[in-house]
Amino acid sequence: MNIFVTGTESGIGHQVVSIALSQGHKVFATYLSEKKINELNSDNLFTYKLDLTDPLLIKNAILEAEIHMGTIDVLINVAGVSYFNDPLTTTDTEWVNTLNVNVSGYFFLTRGILPFLKKSQNPHIINISSIWGLKGSKDMYSYSVSKHAVQGLSEGLKEYCKPIGIKVSNLVLDKVDTDFREHMEKYISFTDEQKSRMLKPSNVAEIIMFLINTPKELLVSSITLDAFLWK
Repeated sequence: MNIFVTGTESGIGHQVVSIALSQGHKVFATYLSEKKINELNSDNLFTYKLDLTDPLLIKNAILEAEIHMGTIDVLINVAGVSYFNDPLTTTDTEWVNTLNVNVSGYFFLTRGILPFLKKSQNPHIINISSIWGLKGSKDMYSYSVSKHAVQGLSEGLKEYCKPIGIKVSNLVLDKVDTDFREHMEKYISFTDEQKSRMLKPSNVAEIIMFLINTPKELLVSSITLDAFLWK
């Protein structure tokens, strides 16, 4: 299959690319900062620097994916940003950037790739959400708002896509040891034992690849992944 995935510079997105390549898929991997993406090397990998806040750049990325892969079977929306803020301290920049990346970026990319998915034999859209999209957070306010929007985006998309044979899966994540956690550690501290009990990005990536490889007649529309041994 031909897979388009965002946020591949590290964490979940990076692990998705690694596993997908090992399974023989073609991957168009977008990133904002290089970080680990250059560690991966394959004739089936095409990398592209993408700012998800710019609709024109998103269109250009889709055109590049078409040039390199011909078509797109799977879209995996991983990229996201978060800030530690509350309703009073959230800055204009934090609010706009969070919604642009986490919501508008998902929407513009999905809208642009839908025509390809309509022609695919195994079309699938996978969105990464968060437990903070199911409940409110006073300390990650703009992020929580954006993930509530992703929940609505995914639900509406599922209703649109089901009659035309496109699967939509929404992954609700909690306690995953990614760069998000590192970003939060200046505000929230975690013990070494807590960190060891968190889900790893590879755990999430394995579930994503499992979903991609499910039979055509099976749809997992929403799934919550949490750290079972967390204390």
